[in-house]
Amino acid sequence: MPTTTRLRTRLLALALAAILLILPLSACGKSVEKSKFYSAYSILEQAKLQTADGAFASASFHGSDGDWLDIVFPEKVRANTLVLSEKGDNITAFQILANINGNFTPIYVQDKIGSFRYCAFEEVTSDTFRLQIDETKDGTFTLQKPDILYARHTREDFRVTTYAIADRLLSPDSIDPKHLSAITDFILFGAVRFDESGKLYYQDFDVDGKTVSGKEVLQTAIQNLHAAQGDNQFNLYINILGPDGTDADDKEKLHNTVFREHADTLCAGIVEMLDTFAPEGVSGVYFDYEYPYKASGWRAFSQFLVTLKSSVGDRKIGTALGPWGGHLSKEAKEAVDLYEIMAYDLFDDDGDHASFATGVDSVNFMLDKGYDLQKSALGLPFYGRPADGAAIWTDYSEAAERLGRYSNRDDAPIDVTVWENGQNVNKTIDTPRYLNSCQMVYDKTAFAYDCGLGGVMIWHYSCDAKADTGLSLFEAIGDAVQSRTA
Repeated sequence: MPTTTRLRTRLLALALAAILLILPLSACGKSVEKSKFYSAYSILEQAKLQTADGAFASASFHGSDGDWLDIVFPEKVRANTLVLSEKGDNITAFQILANINGNFTPIYVQDKIGSFRYCAFEEVTSDTFRLQIDETKDGTFTLQKPDILYARHTREDFRVTTYAIADRLLSPDSIDPKHLSAITDFILFGAVRFDESGKLYYQDFDVDGKTVSGKEVLQTAIQNLHAAQGDNQFNLYINILGPDGTDADDKEKLHNTVFREHADTLCAGIVEMLDTFAPEGVSGVYFDYEYPYKASGWRAFSQFLVTLKSSVGDRKIGTALGPWGGHLSKEAKEAVDLYEIMAYDLFDDDGDHASFATGVDSVNFMLDKGYDLQKSALGLPFYGRPADGAAIWTDYSEAAERLGRYSNRDDAPIDVTVWENGQNVNKTIDTPRYLNSCQMVYDKTAFAYDCGLGGVMIWHYSCDAKADTGLSLFEAIGDAVQSRTA
């Protein structure tokens, strides 16, 4: 039977739909994968490479479906990462196996490699690691020389930040206490806005037929988080949205007017809000403004962020950025404390959103634009998108059991509710959806941890599977961090 799918609110769908109009990511002058950030952890020099037919390999490795490459050590070693690079984009299924007690045992399974793939796994001790290519688009492939790592190092400043839609946390049962051990920061979303005059206000919600103020929604959400907190520690921030406008251009004009002409009003409102919620642990404010499209918009937003920083003092300012703009001024970059990289809703040539490659491209964009990577968190989607790019967002939790730990593609027909012609419409879709499985999330977290990013960011908290399913993405993040920690 098709699974009923909970979608985002209409507001979020309309906001994110604009991303579909962006141009493909441009080539960046700087590249994190070519910086060899992982070279200190390489153990490849101790090994030799041997193909399936017994030949030794030293550089490129050519093959066909079912072929493999062995990384052979003279004695057992510890390893937890394989770094791969493909010539082209032809591989669609591969796995890593390790010789354990004389048997090659799968330790890793994924789909794509492309120009750069960081394959992370729990520490394994073996004398031989096998890379096996199971499927390709046309039956052949060419791989660059791989690298194998034992990456262990301790970082005290790695953030795991999750957006949480405030009105989805109104029930204590909506929070899984076991998730909280992996989370360092919550951004409470959807309850606070500012109008065209820069006045801050709390959005009303319909809760069981009763109108409830966004202020009360926030207070209840925070109370429920603290009740589930236990010994876990996390920071709290409130996200603020601005006026929508009639279209993207109008929205930008309205924001520009506020930022230029009513900055003092907006700053005062933000300070008052932070003062109100400070006793409940809120320590900063975020902006998820689906971003300036023109130079004038970036100038206005930059100017406002600098002004706001002078108003909030030691409190944190965060903003989400996508790899299609990012033109904040130097002063604004210094004023902002935390960046969340929206490395999702970006589709590759196969129609897959948030593949590993698009995440790396997003980091390269930020690097090329001069952003501080230690301030930046790599965005991870806890939701799926159809291969045709339709404005449909499906929760990971409802696909988790079908995906298991390794598959990123959900082919099952599902029932969805979409916004069409001004109303909600129920329909069944059978278009495949691409998601980030436990393994993909583990890989991206290890990549972010090792390459020096400030952390990872999740959209959004309520999409994850329960911890007791064994398929929680928060658990995968926590496991990845733990596996890298010396």
